[in-house]
Amino acid sequence: MGAKMRFIIGGHTIELTRLGSSIDDLFIALHSAHFANQTLDLAKFEKAALEFFDKNIDKYTSHDSYFNNFTVIWNSYLSARNFNQAEMIWDMALTPAFIWESKNPSKRIHKGTEYGQWACDRYGYYRQPISVLNCLWRRHLNGQRDQESFDKCHGN
Repeated sequence: MGAKMRFIIGGHTIELTRLGSSIDDLFIALHSAHFANQTLDLAKFEKAALEFFDKNIDKYTSHDSYFNNFTVIWNSYLSARNFNQAEMIWDMALTPAFIWESKNPSKRIHKGTEYGQWACDRYGYYRQPISVLNCLWRRHLNGQRDQESFDKCHGN
């Protein structure tokens, strides 16, 4: 784990961090689904992510690598100013982490630096990143994903 893997999709070279064979193959499939209109079974991806977290308890560098492997897709949406799709990518990345945490309440998954930066960029809360992350966490748990619920969370 930690070594890089490189692959080409649609004429673009993509570099990700190796996490383990089954989840590596699914990260390639995820990128193929986004950039080459391929199909991805999200249930298989989620299962592999849960297995990855089971094998990497308290390994925050590994958690960070997992989330970093979503940033190529995320950055493509940010470049296109498609913030809704950017949020959906983080939703896809976070769902297995939240499921794993609910099954392991005494443990936490490190959500990654990019996620925190995205929250600050998306909502413009540069001075309150922890508050933003806590709010996004509550919104996720409550199934709320609209600006109004976010504003209510911050008393706006």
